[in-house]
Amino acid sequence: MDGGVPLDAQIGQLREFLKTYQRVTQVCFLDCVQDFGTRDLTAVENKCQENCLKKYMAMTTRIAQRFSEFHLQEMENKMPPGADHQASKF
Repeated sequence: MDGGVPLDAQIGQLREFLKTYQRVTQVCFLDCVQDFGTRDLTAVENKCQENCLKKYMAMTTRIAQRFSEFHLQEMENKMPPGADHQASKF
């Protein structure tokens, strides 16, 4: 093994990415696409899908930040009394 990420883990990460991509694509498509009479998106549909993706990315970023904050707080709470909490931070 070369010390990198195992193949099973890489495949799992790819599957999760594809699930997320499919989810956001489906949600934004259902919310934004209204006109099936043309091949191209209208200006309104295009702006809607841009906003949908931006909001989704902002939401997932914020959730990841909050999860990280929560995890750090949990780790600090598990430290013994009198331990240096600052020394455990990155």
